[in-house]
This record gives sequence, structure tokens and C-alpha cells, in this order.
Amino acid sequence: MCIRDRSNAEEKEIDIFFAKKFIISQLIDEIFPAWYGTKWAFEGTTEIPGEGEIACGYFVSTVLRDAGFKLDRFKFGKMGPEDLVRSLSKKEDIIIITREEIEDIINTEPLPRNGLFYFIMKKKVEGIIFEFDEELIQKKRIKVICNELKSRGEGIYLFGLIDRTLGHVGFIVNDEEQIRLVHSSYSSPKYVISEKLESSNEIHGYPVIIIGKLFSDEMIEKWILNREISE
Repeated sequence: MCIRDRSNAEEKEIDIFFAKKFIISQLIDEIFPAWYGTKWAFEGTTEIPGEGEIACGYFVSTVLRDAGFKLDRFKFGKMGPEDLVRSLSKKEDIIIITREEIEDIINTEPLPRNGLFYFIMKKKVEGIIFEFDEELIQKKRIKVICNELKSRGEGIYLFGLIDRTLGHVGFIVNDEEQIRLVHSSYSSPKYVISEKLESSNEIHGYPVIIIGKLFSDEMIEKWILNREISE
């Protein structure tokens, strides 16, 4: 796809609009599917879909490079989840959801009348300490993530899962039909996979998730002009 460098603001806006549609279409229809089934490894750095092994960070950086973005796949592939998301998304396009926030949301909701299982963590009720039900936490987290993504619109997002020195990254595809994760999964089946958000094993294993929408106008303009994306 060839798009000229234009000075006219309206033409530039049109170029960015169609370039973004082209990139998203290429990722969803061609680039992502080519990687499905490629094996995960913590230090995997393969550049060839279906051959060798790929770590989650290198999957993200390699896919973006192959989509036409000029970036150092090694530098971005080694970044921690928060640094990676903040490097590729604008500040106003980033969401951070913590376990504590989910617990606070549950805390403000009416308690069910059929039991005492959902009282606030570590708060005493008749001398007994109750903890949140983990299934309730998971369901509420998924609901909060879905609501945030729906309010921000369709597109491709980057997600990072954070737990102290541990982390995991990948893409979120948000379209009219559903929300899916596309990532190099370290849990079973341990390969690049596209799965429903609620089906992911990784999504519930971390206390913090950071999500950033990809392909701001500035990022697309760099793609058009073949300018490098730096940290």
C-alpha cells in the first residue's frame, strides 16, 4: 500500500484513516493467523511463523515490524509489560485495572441474600474473617475489561499483565462480534493462540492488567512515512 506524504490536513487525515484500516485488516486476516500454532518459549526469538519458538514480547514486536512499522524488535521484545504498552500507546488511550479496584467495585455492590461468601476481604463479620470468592473476582474483572474496551471502540489493543517481576504481553482484538486475545501463550497449549478473553488462563493470574489502544494517528503517520518508533 503506497500513501504519499501530504501537507493538506484533510488529505492527511484520509490517508491515516485508510492506512489504519489496511494495517488492522492485514493483522487480523493474514499476519496473526500465520503465527497460530508457533511454539512459545521464554527466550524464543524466531522471525518465521511456524518455525522455532517465540516469546510473548518478541511476538508483539515481530508482528508489528512485519505489519510495516519501523522498530527495533529486540529492544521492544525485551521490554516489560508496562513499558511496552506505554511506548506504543498514547497516555489517554491506556487503562490500568488492578485487583484492588475490582475488590472495591464488588464492595460497593449489594451483597447477595443467599450467603456470606462475598463480604469484604479481611473485614470481620460476627468475629469471622471472610475472603472474596475467586470466581466472583474473575467474572467481575472480565466484565470491567469488556466495558472499558467497548467504551473505547473497536480496534487492536496491546495488553500487559503485571505481577512484580513477572509479566506477559499480547494483543487484544476488539470487534463487533467478540473480544479476543492473540498472544504467545506460556500456559497450555504453549503456542501462539487466538482465544476468547474469558477463556484465557493468563488473564486471571496477575493482579494488574494494563491495556493500551494501538495505532494512534501519530503511530500511523510514522508507518506512512517509514519513521522509526522509539521508546
